[in-house]
Amino acid sequence: MKEETKELFDKLRQTLPNVDEKAKEFTYYDPIGVQIYDALMNLNMLEVELHDVITKNVFKDIDYYSIVSLFPLWTRNDGHSQEGCFSKEKFESLLSNNNNKLTHKVLYYHDCEMLMSSFQNKTSVLARLINRVYEILTPHLSRNIKEYDDVAYGVGSQGIDVYTYLNSLIITLASSFDLITKVAYELQEMQNVDYVLYPNMKSANITYGKRKWLNEYLKVDHTLFAKEEAVYIRTIQSLRDEIIHNGSLDFHYALYHGLINGNIEHWIFFPDLNESGTLKNIKARKKFYSDCNNTFNVVLPPLLLDVIGCLEKTIQLLISAFDCPWVENKRESLNFQSEILGWYNI
Repeated sequence: MKEETKELFDKLRQTLPNVDEKAKEFTYYDPIGVQIYDALMNLNMLEVELHDVITKNVFKDIDYYSIVSLFPLWTRNDGHSQEGCFSKEKFESLLSNNNNKLTHKVLYYHDCEMLMSSFQNKTSVLARLINRVYEILTPHLSRNIKEYDDVAYGVGSQGIDVYTYLNSLIITLASSFDLITKVAYELQEMQNVDYVLYPNMKSANITYGKRKWLNEYLKVDHTLFAKEEAVYIRTIQSLRDEIIHNGSLDFHYALYHGLINGNIEHWIFFPDLNESGTLKNIKARKKFYSDCNNTFNVVLPPLLLDVIGCLEKTIQLLISAFDCPWVENKRESLNFQSEILGWYNI
């Protein structure tokens, strides 16, 4: 390693949280926070398994791991990542010069891989967002508002910060619903993909709202695709719609502060919901707060556990439904050798 590179990584390591800082994080010290963290780690392991399922479905007769090191970087990065350095026109030229089944299969595989990686990226930031929320909100707030010596609400930097984290957390979760629905539909339709041309993604226009297009065998109870939508999923969707279409969970960004026994506790009230998980509303008014003990502080952790558990069951379903044996076709692999070499004739 070059001395300059070592110096760069040494400086980067200095910015990582130390043990004392980690100990202050909600997902480290709090019992339900630890449950959330463990559930997210399990979800991450399942995501890795689902990556393998996608690989086996695309490369059913080719030993992917024997040829992956031969793939030029443009087949993976360009059009997907900052690591790609070619223009759209250059990419089209490469595609035209390498117009064969293997090139199309590899490009399609990386499109699927990026879709799955996007879902993985969404879930990987959840713990960080949860911890940021509970750096401000007081966990397990269970007092009646009348117990406080004094109560006030402020509209300052703390309020802006906590709503920013909450908004991002809810939007990220709802976005993950869209992405895993796309993955499910792509796997469902993968057997119909034709590699004569560079194939379009079958799931390009699929969102969670279009999950009805999934096959019946995927509409399993307690998963994201269940015929009867779970209340906790509808709750996230309702909150997401309010944030996206109407600006925020609260137009004041109000954060409440209560003084008791010399300590200050912080909270945000949770809006009233219908039994289905939608926000109770009259005309344009969608945020009613009839229960002063109902706060995001208390409601959010079990809600997150339910949602993460549902995503776990959903990925387990996809692994079970689409896992397939891989059978090496040596002749097919040999036929691809000249095509692989041709990729470098730029």
